[in-house]
Amino acid sequence: MKSILKMRWALLAFWILATVLFAINQPNLKDILNHKSQAFISDESPSIVASKMLNKMGSAKGDTAIFVFNDTHKLSQTELIDIQKGVNTLNAHKSELKINKITDPFNTPQAKEQMISKDGTTLIVQATYERGTSDSKTIINGFKEALADVKVPHYITGELAINNDYLEVSNKGVEKSGILTVIFILVVLIIMFRSVVTPFVSLLAVGVSYICSMGIIGFLINAFDFPVTSLTQMFVILVLFGIGTDYNILLFNRFKEELSHGDSIDEAIINTYKTAGKTLLFSGLTVFTAFASLSFVQFAIYRSANAVAIGIAVLLLELVTLTPILMKFLARRLFWPSHDVEGHKESKVWEAVTSASVKHPAISLAVVSAILIPVILFNSATLSFDSLKDLSSDTPSVKGFNLIADKFGRGKAMPTTIVIENKNPMDNNEALSVIDTLTNKLKMVKGVEQVSSVTQPKGEPIENFYTNSQTRTVIDGLSSANDGVGKINDGLKQIDSKLTSPDFSGVKDLSIGTGSLENGIGAVSSGLKKINAGIDQGANGADQLSAGISQLKTGVTSINSGLQSISDNMTTVQKGYVSLGQGYKAMPECLAQIKAVVGMMNASVSMIDKKLPNDADVATLKVLLGKLSGGVDALTTGLNTANGNYDSLTSGLDKLNGGLKTITTSTSPESPLVQGINALEKGEAGLAAGLRQGSAGQKTVIDSLLQLQAGAAKIKTGQEALYTGLSTLSSGMTELKDGINKSSDGLSSIYDGINKTNDFLTQLTNTKGFYIPNEAFGTADLEKMFDVYLSEDRKIAKITVNLDSDPYSAESIQLIDELSGIVKTELQGTVLSDASFGLTGPTAHTNDLNKIASHDIVFTQIIVLICIFILLVLVIRAFWIPVYIVGSLLVAYYSALSVTAFLATRLFPEMDGLSWNVPFFSFVVIAALGVDYSIFLMARFNEYPNQNPKDAIIMAAKNTGGVVISAAIILAGTFATLYPSNLHVLMELSICVVTGLVLLSTILLPIVIPALISIGERLKLVRK
Repeated sequence: MKSILKMRWALLAFWILATVLFAINQPNLKDILNHKSQAFISDESPSIVASKMLNKMGSAKGDTAIFVFNDTHKLSQTELIDIQKGVNTLNAHKSELKINKITDPFNTPQAKEQMISKDGTTLIVQATYERGTSDSKTIINGFKEALADVKVPHYITGELAINNDYLEVSNKGVEKSGILTVIFILVVLIIMFRSVVTPFVSLLAVGVSYICSMGIIGFLINAFDFPVTSLTQMFVILVLFGIGTDYNILLFNRFKEELSHGDSIDEAIINTYKTAGKTLLFSGLTVFTAFASLSFVQFAIYRSANAVAIGIAVLLLELVTLTPILMKFLARRLFWPSHDVEGHKESKVWEAVTSASVKHPAISLAVVSAILIPVILFNSATLSFDSLKDLSSDTPSVKGFNLIADKFGRGKAMPTTIVIENKNPMDNNEALSVIDTLTNKLKMVKGVEQVSSVTQPKGEPIENFYTNSQTRTVIDGLSSANDGVGKINDGLKQIDSKLTSPDFSGVKDLSIGTGSLENGIGAVSSGLKKINAGIDQGANGADQLSAGISQLKTGVTSINSGLQSISDNMTTVQKGYVSLGQGYKAMPECLAQIKAVVGMMNASVSMIDKKLPNDADVATLKVLLGKLSGGVDALTTGLNTANGNYDSLTSGLDKLNGGLKTITTSTSPESPLVQGINALEKGEAGLAAGLRQGSAGQKTVIDSLLQLQAGAAKIKTGQEALYTGLSTLSSGMTELKDGINKSSDGLSSIYDGINKTNDFLTQLTNTKGFYIPNEAFGTADLEKMFDVYLSEDRKIAKITVNLDSDPYSAESIQLIDELSGIVKTELQGTVLSDASFGLTGPTAHTNDLNKIASHDIVFTQIIVLICIFILLVLVIRAFWIPVYIVGSLLVAYYSALSVTAFLATRLFPEMDGLSWNVPFFSFVVIAALGVDYSIFLMARFNEYPNQNPKDAIIMAAKNTGGVVISAAIILAGTFATLYPSNLHVLMELSICVVTGLVLLSTILLPIVIPALISIGERLKLVRK
């Protein structure tokens, strides 16, 4: 210390220069945090890995901002136009705002239902953007400027916006706390020392330490990416000003005490540092070690608290180099205007309490245990990771989030995204079926409100993409086709029953009779010729002529009667063939319809074959349809042949009827033939006189008979043609009947096969599988769906899960591991079994944070307490007393935590529990700073080595009680300044630290530690 006092000018110049340089280069932690964000979890955390996978999808890369537009009365058309203009402005500035994608109800109509609330009061727009090197405040301000002209009330929310508001509020809390801390310390020091100089000197010394510490921390942040959070600066301020003031109180009180002994200034300073200086050095090293040990924890936000260790190191350096110089320069003026140079007054309270505890240790411990053990055992502390509830409901980002929660569901604002990355593309039925099954499984989880994926983009199944729906369509088509098959079969059976081969033997007999008729007419003609010869011979043949005329008249009458019968029968035959012809003419149309139905059935069976490849029933059905098609073709060919024969037959019948009409006309009573015979008969009486007239009539008869013979020849030809056609038709009718029978049998088999197929397909409808028909792949609509949920190379898929609770709530966090387990199980044994997957989003991040935080708080407690214990052993040079001190620190911590949890549920009913980082920081502060008071006490205890331990601890308590109480008030008051911040985490931290320090300074140190020392002395565990 003598050397330091001699080098006072150089050291003073050093501190002035260092302070000026670090003050000029003081880091702006607010801007640093805006750029770096808060250091929460490592890049190896599952949610961060999943986030990197998601970023590979291109348009999904980056963070998401949600713009919330609201009108309590319902958005009008004018307001919608106003909002659309704002969206257009965002689109126009996509490049400078680094927006990858904007989803809104104006340019994405299919998303309208999901982006406008049912009551029409709220509209949301989502923008995916990349932060790049921009800080959060700049990004948010850029969005605000783009929407500045929108008159509709609007808010920006999302993870970045909420974190930005959280950072703003916490920075304001830190600033307010810093001001209140300085004011509080000034007031307390003025009251304590009754001096206006002492408080300012103390604050000056600590202020120099703070400025230099922050300068070093800023350098480490920029050069080595030193971890930093919004709480870093706050802890540096609170700890440095808290324990710095405590240490100064210890030094200044000892300095006053040494001055009261009549020592010179230099001697008083040297003696102060030999005693109190050694104590604060050990205390400072303990606090330094406790905070420095945080460098070994994994969690960056916890590790960031080791910045306090830098501050403690600078503070200790300042206390042993600058403070003694200030004491040298100011001397007794340090306590001006007070002239009282006595040390800190003895604490009568501590003396009395400690004496009672030493005399009755068992009773003292029992009373304290009766108070504190129930407090610890009934600890109901639960942790809350909901930073939303940590902020006021008037915060813009919280307002926006609450609107989304109220109008769309709490999980809509910050969904959890499941990312699956496969080696092969997933735009195929095998992979999509796995994703669809996974989607349905996730929907069944309690707490999940909606799941959207590539197979269910709107959160609902697309029925046309499922086999049961497709099978029902096939069943309906087959049922309709089967009805047609049944009707066709019934028609064929009707045709078969009515279609019989007629007996055409009468046509043959008719042809033979017509031939006889032709021969008879020839004979008549020969007879007439002879008659004509007789007439030419004159009257000598008159008798012969008379006989011939009689025979001729009789023959003509018979011919006429026969011809009339033939003509009548042929007319009936012709009418029958006309009716038959109409039926035949209609049959090709029926067969064409049958052919069309068979074609439709073939198409349906082909579809079934694709759905059910290698199915035996389907194969049988295809064979039967092939036979039916062949039978219809054969039937059509037979009908065409029959129709050709029918035409020939019809032509022959026409000729036959024409000949018959000619003959009938020739042999009718009015015909020239009959008239000639009548004339001949009349002229026979006057044969001689009318031979010439008879000869003329004879010629007429002969001519008519020749016509009759020619007509008979035509009839015979027609009849022969008719018989030939009818014979062919009879053969065709037999083939037709056989074809109809076969077709009917085939249709019956098809009918039965379709019924069996329908029965099988009906059973299949009970099984629902995802299947996209091949013809649907490559369509524009399907590609749009793929673009949203699959990467460009189709190897990465995302599934969006909306939870029904707040993204930071305990209920949501607990779901993450369950969802992850479901994904792992559903991918196993499928085409995606080798795919990697992860969950990302605020809830997944918080789940990772929870796991790391839970691990690190236990690790921190172990490592900090071990470090403290080792240093206490070195300082106190004993084993059991450090054990007592460490135990008292744990009791103080757990009691304070329990009290804080109890008070928080009543003071902050909107919170689900203690803020998640309160237990950690409370422990570090209570353990690291609370141990100071133990060292103060035990350092004084060691100053009485020759006294009985019981007497020594009473003397130490009497002399340090006032210092400990004063230091505890300073430190507790410093942390109490956090309460007005209106940030729940700081308010809870304030309650916990103050409670722990009060317990240490009023119960554990003056009662429990002395009682344990008394018991230990009896058990020979401490020095005599």
